[in-house]
Amino acid sequence: IVEFILALFLFFAPEIVQENLLILGLSDPLLEIIISSSGSLYYLMGTIILLFVIFQFLLIWSLFIGRNWARIVIITFYLIWIIPTIISIINKENVIDNSLSLIISLAICTYLLFNNNVKEYYLHSRKKN
Repeated sequence: IVEFILALFLFFAPEIVQENLLILGLSDPLLEIIISSSGSLYYLMGTIILLFVIFQFLLIWSLFIGRNWARIVIITFYLIWIIPTIISIINKENVIDNSLSLIISLAICTYLLFNNNVKEYYLHSRKKN
């Protein structure tokens, strides 16, 4: 929901986003490029974020209605996400945050891969379609 709201603001009201970023004192190099750029970059970023939000919605909806491909995509994303999380923990960057992220990612993967109720749900959903 937050990403959707950000996309709408970037798309329809880039001036508000620019003013709030300056007020917050955010000094990320990417944000500085965005702030100093023309409005077209706002529209591009808003469009990309909006497409990402639509993809997330479709993925979550497909997961909810029992599409096994959505389950596989979610598992794949979380398994890929684990790699940089472990690297960050090894490099001692935000150890607590990354450890929590690792635990949640592993829990979700374990649940979707090994829980018998989940397997049964997707098996029955496949037979219905």
